[in-house]
Amino acid sequence: CTARAPSIVKHVLEKIDVEDPPTQRAIAKSLHVSQSTVSKIIKQSGFVLRKKRKVQKLTGANVEKRHRRSRRLYLQLINGRYQKFIATDESWFYLDGTNGKRKVCYIKKSDPNYDRMIIQQDSNRPKGFMVWGGISAKGKTSLRFVKSNTKINSDYYINKILKPFLLRDVPRLYPNKEKSRPIFHQDSAPSHVSKKTIAYLEKCKVKYVKPEEWMPKIPDVAPMDYAIWGYLKQRYSSSTTNTRYSMASNVEPFTYLWLDVDVNATEYNLDIQKELRQIIDHLRTFTDSDQCEQYIRKVKHEKLVLIVSGTLGRKLVPRIHDLPQFSACYVFCKNEAANEQWANQYNKINAVVVQRDQLIKQFSNDRITRTKADDGASVSVISSKSQNLQARNAIFMWFQLFIEVLLQSPMRIILDR
Repeated sequence: CTARAPSIVKHVLEKIDVEDPPTQRAIAKSLHVSQSTVSKIIKQSGFVLRKKRKVQKLTGANVEKRHRRSRRLYLQLINGRYQKFIATDESWFYLDGTNGKRKVCYIKKSDPNYDRMIIQQDSNRPKGFMVWGGISAKGKTSLRFVKSNTKINSDYYINKILKPFLLRDVPRLYPNKEKSRPIFHQDSAPSHVSKKTIAYLEKCKVKYVKPEEWMPKIPDVAPMDYAIWGYLKQRYSSSTTNTRYSMASNVEPFTYLWLDVDVNATEYNLDIQKELRQIIDHLRTFTDSDQCEQYIRKVKHEKLVLIVSGTLGRKLVPRIHDLPQFSACYVFCKNEAANEQWANQYNKINAVVVQRDQLIKQFSNDRITRTKADDGASVSVISSKSQNLQARNAIFMWFQLFIEVLLQSPMRIILDR
């Protein structure tokens, strides 16, 4: 070692033993040594590089609500009653940043400072768009996208979120309403707990977790917030997106397309589009067969469902039928018999229809089947083999909630049980 070695080691450790350390390259440049020297000093000093984890900031009021409300909610969840819960939430999707801070830090093996691994999040969000969704033991709801620059007040929440949810999602997830009446779970956002929203839920005879029962920032009762949104955002961040539609397509299990030269040219087709959008959240239209094929071939991770005219379908379907992303097709035409002759050769064509009502009914029924199949294929978001630090932290916090319930319960109640 040279005479400068001790001072170099000291300067390196001073630079990394902080919450927001510079890169090894920057350290090496500032100290006029090689990057390998910096790396060796860090390793020999017992530091390792760890990625920071985002957690919710817990306030004193949050802790107080946990103590006061946890047992009541726990009693609602035990003995299999959690299967009746539909947990819902909204989340922003945007190009996330960390305010210039790096997403990694160094911790010492012998004396780890885990506080460095946390990036606290607040309510400040860059530009993006909001998505609503829900999950239960019976499956998932549809995702609903909030239009840009839209204020989510009680009227919007009731008409654009709750009504479609009660009309389409609940009957699909809980078909036997009388025997397994579900319990609706939402957070305490202003539009959720307003008098108008509560009155609507009461009018529709919806069982729901009341605002005074809701516990904020608890993984056990907010799976959308602490698990599902994280998974979807990982999927979203792994691909390049430039528009709201392309971002939305990253979190939708199916992408719906309609190819017809007159798809946007007649009142008849525009009315059908409105009806379809009552069933699905997004529909992309094309008038040019080449542009539609180009789009289909560029898609890699989504499943595509296509509505196509007989004339264009006759040419396009043979070229795209064997693509793995091409899931299903509906030929919407004027001559059923003529188009069935070629359509019968392709098993991904679900139907050849000529009537508007027939298309809507077939499309709606098949969508329910597809969604259930997709639910079954994706029940486990995190496998036992790939369970990461975030998943283990979630399990730990869920166990801590259970312990907290026991600690806050009167001893006589525990003994009685």
